[in-house]
Amino acid sequence: MSTYYSTSFSSKNIQFIHRAIIAKALKDGDTVTEIAKELHFSRQAIHSEIKRGTFDKLTSELDMVKVYDPYKAEYAHLSSQQFKGRLLMYIIKK
Repeated sequence: MSTYYSTSFSSKNIQFIHRAIIAKALKDGDTVTEIAKELHFSRQAIHSEIKRGTFDKLTSELDMVKVYDPYKAEYAHLSSQQFKGRLLMYIIKK
């Protein structure tokens, strides 16, 4: 696997730039283990990220192909962040 991008900034969470690198690496045919070593994340984290952003795409030959989209993965991540944390309780005064 060639070096796609210098990920020198330390982050525990997968950023959008990482998602774009994952998409490029998958198009190049790299394995999950190679991507995880390159980005310094665990193999399970990369696998979960690929699972989050993969969807079925209909080709022009009417075949269903699984494709990873970094924008879909980012949207899924941001929408799941909305439901994180404590539920807000509204107190109604009488």
